[in-house]
Amino acid sequence: MIESFSLSIAGLRFSVRSEPGYEVEHPDALYRPFLNAELPSDLLMDVMISAEPAPDWSSQEILFDTGEAWTAYRLENGIGIYFPYRKDPGFLWTAQLSENFDRVTVHCSSLMITENNRIANPVHYPLDQILAMFRFSAHRGLIVHAAGIARGDIGVFCAGRSGAGKTTLMRQWKDVSGIRGLSDDRIVVREIDGAFRFFGTPWAGEGQVAAYGDVALKALAFIHHGSKNCIRPISPASALKQLMPTSSILWFDRPALEKTLTFCHDLVETIPAFEIHCRPDPSAADLIDQLLS
Repeated sequence: MIESFSLSIAGLRFSVRSEPGYEVEHPDALYRPFLNAELPSDLLMDVMISAEPAPDWSSQEILFDTGEAWTAYRLENGIGIYFPYRKDPGFLWTAQLSENFDRVTVHCSSLMITENNRIANPVHYPLDQILAMFRFSAHRGLIVHAAGIARGDIGVFCAGRSGAGKTTLMRQWKDVSGIRGLSDDRIVVREIDGAFRFFGTPWAGEGQVAAYGDVALKALAFIHHGSKNCIRPISPASALKQLMPTSSILWFDRPALEKTLTFCHDLVETIPAFEIHCRPDPSAADLIDQLLS
């Protein structure tokens, strides 16, 4: 347990500190490779964890409401995120972001604070992913619901909605010589120094694949169930159509949305894209071999 720590995901460093007298717990082993102040980063988000009462945003404009998961509010100097919970006091945490998305204050409810002033780490899924969506939107980055496969310093991300087969395929690929997985559920793709790279994240799926690291993005692949294994190139327009439903996009924030859509357009115009139709058996691993060769 510590009062401060840093979490690095895809070059974004969350510099986290709690109020004096409080300690933060880290129960999730998948996050350990990402918890290191020395990991390289070019973006920063300063996070203060507070045990003080949360602000009242009931009179503020609602920008987005998922219904159960979280609600976004328009604030005078930024955006507020509210994470509800069924038990009293009715929420787990609130997060107040600055206008530039580089600072956030997280107010934790009593449900997250145990005896001896220990706070269950709120900078964890889903909060860290929500914060990352805002930060990456302004810096040529995108979170994609995809499995990330690499060989050496090149890789392919295989995007698909839940049930498309990402975890099944990752299990097949793990036994292929020279291939490693960076994630079986969500990756981050960024443009850095004019080149597209993708990063592993701690946001794993059923296969629990969450590796720290990044590689050059060689191809985009979109997974579909099929009666036989086949792979075919698709147009940028088709790639964009399939990328949108698998991406985490701030549809309610117009400036962020415009930047993200421009990024997605540039991505599919630059990186070749393919559809993969595959059977749920080990032979499907050969398709990725073709893209990585």
